[in-house]
Amino acid sequence: MVENMIMLDIETTGIDPACEDLLQIGMVQMVWDEDHWTLGEHGLNLLQFSNRAPVTEFAKMHHKDLYARCNSVVRRHPQELRRDILAFAAQCVLYPPDLKFAGWNASIFDVPFLVAKGVLESSSYRQEDAAEVRTGDFDYHIYDVQSVLQFVKNLWNTASKDKITNLINQLPIQGRHQIPLPDAKDHDALYDCVKQINFLNDLLALIKHLKDAS
Repeated sequence: MVENMIMLDIETTGIDPACEDLLQIGMVQMVWDEDHWTLGEHGLNLLQFSNRAPVTEFAKMHHKDLYARCNSVVRRHPQELRRDILAFAAQCVLYPPDLKFAGWNASIFDVPFLVAKGVLESSSYRQEDAAEVRTGDFDYHIYDVQSVLQFVKNLWNTASKDKITNLINQLPIQGRHQIPLPDAKDHDALYDCVKQINFLNDLLALIKHLKDAS
């Protein structure tokens, strides 16, 4: 059982790292406590320079302030960002090649985007003295909150996230563990990290509720 992980979220100008900019990296430590995740002592919030302005309607609505902040910060070399991430991970008692990440779609977007930008080193194996040694920064088992949601959807036989949310909202309050959200808003990376831990705890509470009721 993994008991100590990093919830990860990034904000970018688009989805293709070959032509889009990294704007923000948010990370928070998450610690397992019997049947839910709690917030650890450590968090990380990094901005990267971008000289772009929001173009899409989504970016104009949700990222206007973030773009403005990124327009005014100093551009940092990817390895500087990596050093900050590894220093933060060490505070969480996590070290390469075993950084353990979770996120909404961390395995298919956030982590690959950071690897493509040179901010994280990808997991791989090399041969050393007749033994295979894993290299890179992170454990290749990356936990996607979206996958847990899909599992609950299948369990409940529904394609509707709204129905799942309604079920969660009907649970007894003692069955839910909620962490106070940072003073920010949706689509801020640090805010979304905490929101994703809360949503994961909601899904865990729902699974437990369904199991107890069966």
